[in-house]
Amino acid sequence: MRYLLFTLFIILPFLSDAQKLARYTTGTPGSDDYQEISFWSDKKIVYKKGRDAKEYGVQFLGVTFYQNEKAMMLQLPDNTTLRALPFDDGRLSVSGLMGNYFKMMKWVHDGPKNTKGICLPCTVNEKEALTLLKKTYM
Repeated sequence: MRYLLFTLFIILPFLSDAQKLARYTTGTPGSDDYQEISFWSDKKIVYKKGRDAKEYGVQFLGVTFYQNEKAMMLQLPDNTTLRALPFDDGRLSVSGLMGNYFKMMKWVHDGPKNTKGICLPCTVNEKEALTLLKKTYM
């Protein structure tokens, strides 16, 4: 019983502050059309693209409104500004401000594959991912 109380009062507070991650992708991993945006609860955003999934840091510019909905403004390292609009069903609409870019991304979870590759910080479903985006970025 003492061990259980110790666990509840000492360890659980640290777990609640753990990093969370919401990942959205489009295309096939390992191919030229692959793209991924990862949103971390500490406001770190990473963009990956292409066959080698090279990582790029993304700057969060703030919140805007697009078609009466809140959207995130993101800037890639090449100064391209994108608008990201999350939907309740796990999709993320990412578009360029001039209409020159549009992708509909889908929330993904890196779950265990053959008991390997468990992603502890990953959001477990679309609802948790949306909550992370709204709480952290919007």
